Amino acid sequence: LAEFAVPVIFITAFPERLLTGERPEPTFLITKPFQRSTVKAAIAQALTPMSGEVKTYTQTFALQLKAFNPYGTAQKFSIKVLDENGADAPEIEITAPHMSLPPHETGAFYVWGDAGAHKQITVCVTSQYVFNGVGAQIRGEVCGKYDITRLGR
Repeated sequence: LAEFAVPVIFITAFPERLLTGERPEPTFLITKPFQRSTVKAAIAQALTPMSGEVKTYTQTFALQLKAFNPYGTAQKFSIKVLDENGADAPEIEITAPHMSLPPHETGAFYVWGDAGAHKQITVCVTSQYVFNGVGAQIRGEVCGKYDITRLGR
């Protein structure tokens, strides 16, 4: 996983073997039994890159990221921000780092902080879904890099 810059989707009956809390972890994890629509949704999410370039004339920057729940039941979303070394970036503010979205609804995360002269951050959005209240779960994580540049003085 650490050697390739492509999203990986795992379908397994043993998710605890893959979710160790250590990097790298699977981009998407679907536990058995699963539905075809779940795999299709995971593929669609995996193929949607998240990245950008932010230019600001002020000392602060701000990003708005939207999450959409395509499923028929509520889905939980979490967001985290990492610095250019892959470590947590506690100096970056996040409004509501966790949210639950009803079916077919969109929610927004806001990320902001000191722009400095130039910095690069990675923003990761994780989604988790439980099918029909049973133990079958999908967990997806999409990360994107953002280059932030302060223009002028």
